Amino acid sequence: METLADERIRALTAQLEFCTPVLPRIRDSDVQARLDRLKTIQHRLTSKPSNLVALPTLVSALKEFQHASLTGSTSRKSPRKSLSEAELAIDEIEWVLVGTAAISLYGNALNLLLDRTLPVSEDIYYWDQVLSMPNRLIYYSLQTAPLRGVQLAREVFTEARTHVHRANAVTVDDVTNILSGSLWAKLKKWFHVLKETIICRKREMMSAIPQGVAPWASLLFWPVPIIRKEIHLKRRRLRTLLELQAASLGYLVDSGIDLDATSDWRRAISDGVESIGEMVEATIKIDEVQDIQDFISNVMPKSNGSSRLSSPFKVAERIIDISSNVFPTTIEAQSSLIKINGKPSFMLRHWPTLLIMSFSGSSILKFVTNRQAELKQWIFDIAGTLVDFWQNWVIEPVKGMIRTIRHIESNRIALISKQSLTSDMQSLERMVVDFAIEKTGADPASADIELLRDRVHKGDLSLVLQSYETDIKRPIKGTISGDLLRTLLIQMQKTKVDVELAMTGIDDLLQSQSLLFGALGASPSLIVTYLTFKWIYVTVTGRGIRSRSRDREKIVITLRAIERSTLMTTDSLSHRLPYHVQGLILCNVHVLRSMSNVIKPSLRRCWVDDLRDLENINLGASRQKATIERIWRMYI
Repeated sequence: METLADERIRALTAQLEFCTPVLPRIRDSDVQARLDRLKTIQHRLTSKPSNLVALPTLVSALKEFQHASLTGSTSRKSPRKSLSEAELAIDEIEWVLVGTAAISLYGNALNLLLDRTLPVSEDIYYWDQVLSMPNRLIYYSLQTAPLRGVQLAREVFTEARTHVHRANAVTVDDVTNILSGSLWAKLKKWFHVLKETIICRKREMMSAIPQGVAPWASLLFWPVPIIRKEIHLKRRRLRTLLELQAASLGYLVDSGIDLDATSDWRRAISDGVESIGEMVEATIKIDEVQDIQDFISNVMPKSNGSSRLSSPFKVAERIIDISSNVFPTTIEAQSSLIKINGKPSFMLRHWPTLLIMSFSGSSILKFVTNRQAELKQWIFDIAGTLVDFWQNWVIEPVKGMIRTIRHIESNRIALISKQSLTSDMQSLERMVVDFAIEKTGADPASADIELLRDRVHKGDLSLVLQSYETDIKRPIKGTISGDLLRTLLIQMQKTKVDVELAMTGIDDLLQSQSLLFGALGASPSLIVTYLTFKWIYVTVTGRGIRSRSRDREKIVITLRAIERSTLMTTDSLSHRLPYHVQGLILCNVHVLRSMSNVIKPSLRRCWVDDLRDLENINLGASRQKATIERIWRMYI
């Protein structure tokens, strides 16, 4: 994904190419060789597609340029009009080279300010979460209790020793010889002063607790108000650091290096290098700035004055100084500020958990040692259960679905076979036909018998039922003659055939939905398997629902900060946002870029385009507000 620095460098490189004139061919072979060497150095600075080279490479190339410079003194002392054609060509290519280096320095400055935004924003979000929930604040008090106790003991001891020294109760030499009996009175007085110091410090702590709190509660929660005040102070310092970075970033993006704003592009490059150095240095002066407006009014005008860099040699020196001294010093100072005011270290945040694990570790080790055979058996049982589950409840149901899709008849399970139904139907036909022949004396090959067979096949037993109705009127006679029992048995066979027909219909219905039943049978095991693998993936990568919900919450908070800044600080005269507000927007947009994975993949391209519109300061405040409203509508 292309960053803001890449876009700005690409635009400035195009502007520099447009401003650079075509150099004539110099006949002097020595001068032409030196020009080719300078072009080779410039090519090292433009070897990457974005022209953003690392600072060590930039410093190395500029030192080589200083060594190869021919007009280091001439161009500084002689006006351009008095230079010869060869000197003018050399001066031109030197300015192009240092201009390329300045653009690369500009991109590194933007990346420095943007990259330092993420850890500061993360720490501010961490303190917001601690302050928003009492349980987190109490847990943070527990986390920092050892460190706070050590600091408190050190402060009390230092304060008591200071009081004793002021009263001349004991000297430093006396402390080293504390075991001598002659110093017992002074040692007793020293402990008395220490006790009084502890009592005074306790009164100061208890004064911070609200009135009406029970004694046991005051003893338990007395550090909370002090810790809350400390967190507010750390958060305020981080917020000031973020605003200073934002103001510098907003100024550099708007007025850092602009080759289109002036016809003298050399002056624009030298002024831009000075601005970069001053803006980066100013980001760590949080103790000197009480209000961000003071920073804007006192620091930024210095970048608009006349430049002291009148030659490419001096510009190269300043770029080397910024790359070698200003940037490392700023990074070290910012890291120190973030370490002091940011969230605690990993060990300090997780020592309660590690302590509990260390205490329970011996018990766990003892349990494992004494039950090795049982644990091995448990492992084998779990492994066997997983294998059987995979084979019997995942593989086999899927194979059954595949067989159903391929319509393999040999593997189908039926409620009743078709041969059984056919044989029972034929037996019923023979019973009815024999009964009819005996009763009517008809010829077996006659058409009436064939018609009777067809009617029986369709379920019509009228002849048998008529005889049954007649015989039931004289049941004893019908029983003796056997006709009544015979008609009853024929009806029982008919009932059997009807049941088999119904079973055949049910079987056909079930077979028509066999794919659905197979899918329903395989679904539970597939769902369990999917959830298990998803849990493993979330555990390994840390990209769970809670993480996505936290990222979405950060997006909402960041968008709210952007909208609040644009609504409250718009310059009504220029219809553009102030530098520090524009910088805050750029910093927050950088945070939003880092959380693009929360947005649906189909909308990420639109998301990036909207963020680019939000970064474009040339759109004006009204269009940036419209972009924010569009982001709220589409993605939140």
